[in-house]
Amino acid sequence: MNCDAEILSSSDSEKTVKNEIDLLLEKYTSDGLTNEIPTGSKGQNHTNMYSLNDFLDDDDHPGKSTQSNDNTKVWQSNFSIGDFCENSNEMWNHLQSKYSTQKPEVVLSKEVYELTKLKTNIQETIVLDCDIENMDNNIQCRSSSNESKAKVRNNSMDNKLRKAREKEQKKLEKENEKQLKNALKIVTNSIKPDQCHQNIIVNIDKSIETKSYAQLITGLLTVKDYKYNFIQQTVLNAITWIRKVPTIENMALKEIYKTEKHGLLIMEISQFLEHIEENTLTGYIQSLLILPDFQHLSLAILELPQYYRYMRDNTGETTNGKKKNVKFKGLPRIRKSEIEQKLIEIQIFCKNIYVRPIDKIEDLPGFVLECSKAVAQIPYKSAKEELRQKENEFFEVNNRDCIKVDKNGNGLSRLWNQMLTMFPLASLETAETISAVYPTMSSLFEAYGACATLEEAETLLQDLPIRRAAGPLGGQRRLGPELSKKVCKFFTATENVFL
Repeated sequence: MNCDAEILSSSDSEKTVKNEIDLLLEKYTSDGLTNEIPTGSKGQNHTNMYSLNDFLDDDDHPGKSTQSNDNTKVWQSNFSIGDFCENSNEMWNHLQSKYSTQKPEVVLSKEVYELTKLKTNIQETIVLDCDIENMDNNIQCRSSSNESKAKVRNNSMDNKLRKAREKEQKKLEKENEKQLKNALKIVTNSIKPDQCHQNIIVNIDKSIETKSYAQLITGLLTVKDYKYNFIQQTVLNAITWIRKVPTIENMALKEIYKTEKHGLLIMEISQFLEHIEENTLTGYIQSLLILPDFQHLSLAILELPQYYRYMRDNTGETTNGKKKNVKFKGLPRIRKSEIEQKLIEIQIFCKNIYVRPIDKIEDLPGFVLECSKAVAQIPYKSAKEELRQKENEFFEVNNRDCIKVDKNGNGLSRLWNQMLTMFPLASLETAETISAVYPTMSSLFEAYGACATLEEAETLLQDLPIRRAAGPLGGQRRLGPELSKKVCKFFTATENVFL
């Protein structure tokens, strides 16, 4: 606004100057004063009506003047017209084009030319000032516009970056959540009975690899999708297990290998009979259970039932005359009762021991698979047992006479009715009649407490009507004094003699 005011004030003053110049120009270019225009070019026959004395002081006269016959002042000096007007031809052409309607041949003096030039300069100055102001305004507008555009651009970039980060963060969280969900699923499935065997590795002693039943064991484990290895065990002919336990640490799935404290010992009949004969079986088993690798031991005795049959037949021959159980001939002869006594002994003095006699070699792989499956299902069975121990079977509604009551109190009315039906000769209709008048046990206690005498309390319920059957034709009967007396004694008695 200030800039516009300054421009308006300057333009008003300059318009005044321009108007004065225009008046002078009109004076010298009007039709009546054509002959009075001073000469402005060389070789023109016009006479000046003014002398140099009209423009200069007395002391500045450069020459002398004389009077002519027509009473006009004639200038006589050594000056040329070029001293009064520069580039007179160009000025003449300019003025001629401007004032061609008034006089085709107009000659201006130097003073008029200077005034015209001043007017032109003033106009150019005004235009230049306006252009400068416009340029400044444009620059300011452009700078402010550029700043606003830059700010908007920066805000837009910041928003885009923020949205990109949020999108990336959400994507990462979603991926982590998906991985965590998959990890939890793997951990949960690792203890399921139908998938737990995939995390078990059966370690078989290298001494078993040379036995005849080694291929039978490995073949059955392969068919049942069990992994196995032949390694050097601390005990000969022993089989142990390693569990691969998937766990979640720092939102990542990891696998930990844990050695199970269970072992399977395969004892051939010759070794078993040797321990029986030397009375070292119990001590040998106890020495194995002391080891940190065995907290539970399963003992498989090969061909023990066949040895019993061999001992039953002293000759070792069948009725057909064919030899039978020849492989037991070099073994010690020990009675079945003595062997069973030693087996009972080790189960009494050795904890966590299980003995399985194996009739045929072909039955051994099945027992190894059975033990492997039992070891694989230990986490599942342990979790199930722990859950069963924590829960109260009474509130678990495992019994048909139990009523479940939730945290909101739903089921209390049914429980109260069932408590009332526990009295002799109290049917469901009787219980519903009492609960309709006294909906809770506390309300019945309050009613008994309001009675003044014991007789009044005993007869409190005897007159309650009980419907015999549903429908309009069904009659009614009284509850009776006997049941009313029993209910009163049960809820008000202070000694157990009455109960």
